[in-house]
Amino acid sequence: TKRETLMDVDLLQANGVYVGGLLHLNYNNVKYMYLMAVNKDFNDNISLGNILCVMNIKDAIQNKYREYDFLKGEENYKFLWMNNARSSFYMLHYKKSISSLAYCARKCFINIGKLLLR
Repeated sequence: TKRETLMDVDLLQANGVYVGGLLHLNYNNVKYMYLMAVNKDFNDNISLGNILCVMNIKDAIQNKYREYDFLKGEENYKFLWMNNARSSFYMLHYKKSISSLAYCARKCFINIGKLLLR
């Protein structure tokens, strides 16, 4: 059996310069993409993030990981590469007051705005 590393750092080079990288956490034969960093000024015509994703998903398949998990977040690239998702929620409790009502209304309008912009 192969011994699984707990963490991987994968870097992407172009012309001898690092232009992107991913930090993965590995546990129980699942590869979790924890952090991505790319040089947004490198080339406007290509998506370094998508290149990193496809290379690492392919690597996870070749190394027989049972799952590649993007973790939570609403970044567009996650919706491009995933084939199923898990949902999570959180619950808040507020006092009965005008300031609490205003805060909740503001948060709701922000979330509705985000949904409409997608």
